[in-house]
Amino acid sequence: MSTGETPGKAIDFRSGRWTLADDSIGLPKGAWARTHRRTLRCDGRPVLALTQGRHRAYVYPLWTPGGHVVTSEAPADHPHHNSFWIAADHVHCKMPVAHGGFEDYTYNFYLDETFQGRAAGQIVETGLTASAIHDSTLRIEQTLDWRGPSEWAAPAGRVAARETRTLTVRARDTMHVIDVESRLASADWAFGDCTATPFPGAPSDTKICVRGGFDKSRIYRLVYRVKDPLVLGLGLAAFRDAAAFFRYARQDDFGTANPVANGIKWTVVQGTSQSGNFIKTMIHLGFTEDDAVAHRPI
Repeated sequence: MSTGETPGKAIDFRSGRWTLADDSIGLPKGAWARTHRRTLRCDGRPVLALTQGRHRAYVYPLWTPGGHVVTSEAPADHPHHNSFWIAADHVHCKMPVAHGGFEDYTYNFYLDETFQGRAAGQIVETGLTASAIHDSTLRIEQTLDWRGPSEWAAPAGRVAARETRTLTVRARDTMHVIDVESRLASADWAFGDCTATPFPGAPSDTKICVRGGFDKSRIYRLVYRVKDPLVLGLGLAAFRDAAAFFRYARQDDFGTANPVANGIKWTVVQGTSQSGNFIKTMIHLGFTEDDAVAHRPI
């Protein structure tokens, strides 16, 4: 199950043990916040909250399974600082100007004010999706605009880059495991057809348009999420299930006895080159745990 949202729209995601929903922000009476906060819970217990501040999108609070908060929202003028956040001190861009020209712009997405000539920017969430991968694993994907300061022709600031931030959260009895991946891309390309329409072109699912055209001296790489993909990688699941069968099962689904039942205490695996890569992929994706019994090692 997954859910998507547009900026400013309330979110209420529920799937199995997981919920992700808008939460209130404690303020003095009569005050209001130019922000929003979404809290992720597993079995009703808070895990983390996604908070949009004035300058940054950040994770606060971040809880342990025992309910202890391990981040803080301080100091008051940049509350994201002691939370979990992603930023960059130097971002260099070529921004389009009049008559088809470009100028070099330098932004600072680390501090909240101009520093050493680098204009202060802000990182703003523009979309969010959540999907339960497993009973104990949830994936959250945020899209964020990295915007420069307000200009007379761009009161909301120019978009310098767009980020896709993915948080994969695994709930354990004694810990929360959170993997974070951040992909930053230029705002000067789009899925579109610029054959007859200026950038960003006419919407297209099969063509890519680059502001100013492609540069033949550069190498371009496109990373994207496919639509209706084929199910691949089942070899990892087969390897996991076979190992779990030999270690724990007494017989298979047809009644055939396990020849080594109750005889395996440890599983040792070794690989070189491609087989080594296979093993590392198994570990990274969590295929070393039995699918039939949560957290049971194979």
